[in-house]
Amino acid sequence: MKCVGGPEKWVHIIKRLVYFGHVLKMAPSTDTHQVLFCVIPTNWRRPAGRPHQTWLATITNDLDQLGISMDDVHELAADRTLQRRLIHGAVHQFMVHAADRLA
Repeated sequence: MKCVGGPEKWVHIIKRLVYFGHVLKMAPSTDTHQVLFCVIPTNWRRPAGRPHQTWLATITNDLDQLGISMDDVHELAADRTLQRRLIHGAVHQFMVHAADRLA
């Protein structure tokens, strides 16, 4: 696992991944699940001043830093033990990174 950025970035990554795990466990019929995984039309444009990167793209980048593909995410969310290991691994990496910055 390698994360570019300071320890505060790890806190954000961990919180996003925990929330994403909750969303993945929701039924596909829920509004949150549908909005996250909807297909955006190719001719659609974001309003001025809105971020160009989607939340799902941010999650994909977070998972890439942890060496996890988006294909494996549904399996991880279904297995709580694997999900906890992922989060604990990220927390451990955060602590190691924070200790290195303080040293």
